[in-house]
Amino acid sequence: MSASQVLSTSFRLRVPLVTGPNPDDLVGSLTYYFDPRRNVQRITFQGSTGDPQRLLFLMTQSYRMQPIPSLNAGLYLTQRNRRAESMLRITHPPVVKMTTPNTRAEIVLEINRPGTSMPSAAMLQLLEHEK
Repeated sequence: MSASQVLSTSFRLRVPLVTGPNPDDLVGSLTYYFDPRRNVQRITFQGSTGDPQRLLFLMTQSYRMQPIPSLNAGLYLTQRNRRAESMLRITHPPVVKMTTPNTRAEIVLEINRPGTSMPSAAMLQLLEHEK
């Protein structure tokens, strides 16, 4: 059974996330994807931040994500055997309101278990769009 088949027969848990009121805090939702043995195979985050630098530092240091040329604010990948494994994509929303300064950057993050989980179809589609 392939990693994508295992994830399709497993379960997921989505939770809201608000890390605080500061510009570098995150607001959005985390989704945990589990295999049938209840091991986490993938974590995704979709949301926003006012300053992505703290998240970017964490992803480049802890997950060894490397910058990839992009027309957006940032695209970072962890690769194994020249294949994308995990991704952080940062974009700027079309409109930023002064009343919501903590939404200056939109974040899409997908972290897959190294060597065991295939990237999601959504991640592969975003990467194809970035080319």
